[in-house]
Amino acid sequence: MTCHYVMLIASLLCGGQSQSAEWPHFRGPGYDGNSPDRQISGEGVTEAWSTGVDNGSCSVTIVDGRLFTMGNDDGSEHVVCLDAVTGEEVWRFAYECELNPRLYPGGPNATPTVVDGRVYTISRVGQIFCLDMADGRKLWEASAKQWAPKGGWWG
Repeated sequence: MTCHYVMLIASLLCGGQSQSAEWPHFRGPGYDGNSPDRQISGEGVTEAWSTGVDNGSCSVTIVDGRLFTMGNDDGSEHVVCLDAVTGEEVWRFAYECELNPRLYPGGPNATPTVVDGRVYTISRVGQIFCLDMADGRKLWEASAKQWAPKGGWWG
C-alpha cells in the first residue's frame, strides 16, 4: 500500500522569512499557486518534518499555524489537522469511505478549504463535511452523489 506523505519545508512556511504564510485552499491565497511572500528563496531549504497520512492525492492547506490534509486507510477516509511547525497531530476526523482506486492508488483527491474557522472537505465519493477548525467536530454534512456524472472515470 502506498502512502501519501506530507512534508513541510521549514524555511518556506514555518520559519525563516515567512512566519505568516497561509494557504487556506487549493492553489493558495490568490488561487494561482503563488505565495504572497516575495522574500522566499530556495536557498538553505531544509525539511522540518514529514509524516504519512495514508492513501490519497490531495494537497494541504495552512491556516493559523495548522496544516490540513486528507487520507484513506482500509476503507476509512480521514481529515487530519497537524501543527504546521512540529507536524504533531492536533485532531483527526474519520468516516467510512471506499479507497476507490482509479488511475492512482485511491483515496481522497480534493484539498480541504478553510474559511472563518471551518474546514470544508469532499470525499472520494462525494461526502461533504464542514468541521470546526479548532477540534475537528462535525458541524454538518451533505452528499454530492446526486450530481455524480454518468460514466465518470476519475472519481
